[in-house]
Amino acid sequence: MSAPATSATVRLDVPRELAAKVGDLAREFDLRPEAVLRVAIARGLPAARFEAQRTARRRQQERDR
Repeated sequence: MSAPATSATVRLDVPRELAAKVGDLAREFDLRPEAVLRVAIARGLPAARFEAQRTARRRQQERDR
């Protein structure tokens, strides 16, 4: 048997400038800051902006259906 899945909270020390940009993107595209930060850390801010725009377009298309 496998162990039950658990969730964990992780606090990161993020530079204030990055946190502000991530927060701005999250508000602009109505996304969770954690999701935007995850992409920004992994692939950079330009990729985070691209993913945020893509997610916002996909959500809009789903609402329009």
